[in-house]
Amino acid sequence: MPGLDLIVRAIRLKDTQVDVISHNISNANTSGFKEERIAFAESENPDNTNLSLPASSTTTPTIYLNFAQGDIVRTDNALDLAIEGKGFFEVQTSEGSAYTRNGSLVLDSEGFLITPAGQKVLGRSGPIRLDGTGDVSISADGTVTQGTETKGNIKIVQFSDPSTLIPAGGNLYKPTGGATGSDVEHPSLLQGSLELSNVSILNNMVQMIDASRQFQAYQKVLNDQSRLDRDAAGSLGRLA
Repeated sequence: MPGLDLIVRAIRLKDTQVDVISHNISNANTSGFKEERIAFAESENPDNTNLSLPASSTTTPTIYLNFAQGDIVRTDNALDLAIEGKGFFEVQTSEGSAYTRNGSLVLDSEGFLITPAGQKVLGRSGPIRLDGTGDVSISADGTVTQGTETKGNIKIVQFSDPSTLIPAGGNLYKPTGGATGSDVEHPSLLQGSLELSNVSILNNMVQMIDASRQFQAYQKVLNDQSRLDRDAAGSLGRLA
């Protein structure tokens, strides 16, 4: 039977996997949400317990993002925007710029274009402010027009290596390792549309069932091992 440290490690890895899958499922209806996936090295257990255990007790899982585009749906809301292809909206937070694919935008009390969480959406020349009069039109290249007046041009940023982006909470992402983005010269925005999350409920539910079953199997092995250790200790005590 495998050692206790290896079994405990396996339980922790499966617990992490369940957390990741739960997070995906809970955000399946969040516009622009990108699915998180987990990968960790495994090897077949040589002790024939029908379990797949981590290759070593020091193996750590890798959580990465699936940046595949989600389906785009029509909403006919003038401030809803979907990005076709690569790129992110850049928004202003208290800790600097962050990036999102969620184009469900609104106006604040001062007329600034913001995310539902209140972050200002950045244009090529800074935050974009509307004056509340006239219809709002946003062209495919991000030009924002109200009535006959141009109010700004929404900034769409891309990263040559999206794996440098990590979740920053609130459906936002931030680059790591000194990575920097560049402006998309010819973005493709759809006004009155939103990008859905790219989470497959069915796939994640299947993964959840599988991970939960393995978690329970590991727990049983741990309990059996603990019982054997207690029995062995008790036998030694009686012999002494």
